[in-house]
Parts: sequence; C-alpha cells; structure tokens
Amino acid sequence: MLFRSFVINLVTVNVMVRKIYIDYSTFGEKLKKLYRKIERGGAPSVIIGIANGGLNISKPLANWFQCKHIGISIHFYDGEKSAGEPYYAHIPSIPTDWTNILLVDDILDSGTTINYFTERTKLVQGINFKIATLHWNPKGQFGITPDYYVDKKKENTWIVYPWETEFAEKL
Repeated sequence: MLFRSFVINLVTVNVMVRKIYIDYSTFGEKLKKLYRKIERGGAPSVIIGIANGGLNISKPLANWFQCKHIGISIHFYDGEKSAGEPYYAHIPSIPTDWTNILLVDDILDSGTTINYFTERTKLVQGINFKIATLHWNPKGQFGITPDYYVDKKKENTWIVYPWETEFAEKL
C-alpha cells in the first residue's frame, strides 16, 4: 500500500499550524537526496545520529558510507510539548581523535538540540563536525545552519515523520 505526504490544518494559540505528514516513500526520496549532497562534500568517517528521528537517517547513511555510527539521545519534546531543558539526554564521550564527524537529525528547527550538543561536547561546527538534516528552519532561535539539508521548513508547519506515533494513527 502506498501512502503519499499530506497536510492537515490545525489552529493552535491563534496561529494556524499546518501539519505535513511525510510517508516512507517520500522519506526514502529525501534520504537519497541528502546522501548525494553529503557525498559531494566528502564522505564522513563517523556519523552520530540523534534519537529518535535522526537515527532513522544516520544508520542508513553510515551503512552507505561504510563508516562508524553511534547514537545519542537529547529529548526536549514530549509529543509536541517542548521543555526548556532536556527531559532526557545521553551523549557518550566523543574520542578526540575522531575527525570528519557528521551529526544527523531529522529536523533542525529551533536549534535547541544542536546547541545542547555543542555546549556539552565543546565540539565546533565546521571544525569538529558537520550537520545533516532532512528539514531546516532558517528562522531557528540559535541561527544554526546545517551543512547539508534537503528542504527548508516553511513557517507555521509541523512535520510528522513516518516513524512518529501520530503518523501511524492516521493510517
């Protein structure tokens, strides 16, 4: 059965928020586009995926690039509710001799997760690591720009990926 992306409109705090549902077929297309962009910039030697959504992207990328892969967890969201501090975070120590690191998440929205990562690891984007994501919000509060991305997130949208519970409930 084939499902395509679709959009649902919601009204939240007097702001119209459009939910954009990305199905697995569309996800696969975006993942291939991201892979080609990264490949043009040079294959990473280590890929770090941020759970939950980033692992769905980072693991296939690590397989394609045949490089080391680790997963980390930084959770600010419980469903659609965001906390000021993560309610759970696990970042193992990153060996200082690792070079050409690619940090991967599904979306770089506010930049809070990446900012937390850099504060905890003291790694610097462009020097120690690069960032890859499917979607990027250019108006994120921390002004972080990924090195590789597929699509810019439109204002007042919420992207729901196929591995998220709400997407499964819509099937």
